[in-house]
Amino acid sequence: MPRSNLELVWDAGADDGTPFGALLKAASRDPEAAAGLALAYAEMPAEARAELIERVGAADPNALALLLGVEEDPELSRKLARALHESAPERATRRDAAVVWGDTSDGGVVLSRHLHGQLADALRIWWRDAELGVEPLPHGRVDDVERLRAQASLPRNAHAVPFERAVDTLTEVLWRLHRRGTPIPETLRPFAEIFSPRRP
Repeated sequence: MPRSNLELVWDAGADDGTPFGALLKAASRDPEAAAGLALAYAEMPAEARAELIERVGAADPNALALLLGVEEDPELSRKLARALHESAPERATRRDAAVVWGDTSDGGVVLSRHLHGQLADALRIWWRDAELGVEPLPHGRVDDVERLRAQASLPRNAHAVPFERAVDTLTEVLWRLHRRGTPIPETLRPFAEIFSPRRP
């Protein structure tokens, strides 16, 4: 990491009065802080990331969900998932949302996934014949529907549907495109959990 960014390096032996500690606290309510936290975490060496996960634990599920979205190490991903599982009671209040347009040959969806606290992330996916596009949208507040609509550039025929129905439509489209040889974009990987039958 460049020297100019060292103030964001988390020190396991320091108290929470560091710039990184302030970023960690702000991440649950400020989308820009959440994005900064994810970027700073992704730049850490694996040992430091593991120590941070231990320190945060299940006490801050907002932060854990953000870190899981950028973690590429399988073992650390499992640690993050276990910590999130321990905070499961909050997940019962999640507020996911979805918008669809078109059909399974020419259409798209926007999925807004409630992370924890007031934070949500979103994904815009469109398809046409054998083409597939995936566009992650910036983190935002879970109740900021108008911002999401503006960022997603929704077509006129877009309409809200239950989240599960939108995921079913997307699953059908992805399977059809996979059989036609269209690769699944890597940008969809952080959202893989939406396809789990055990998802709350």
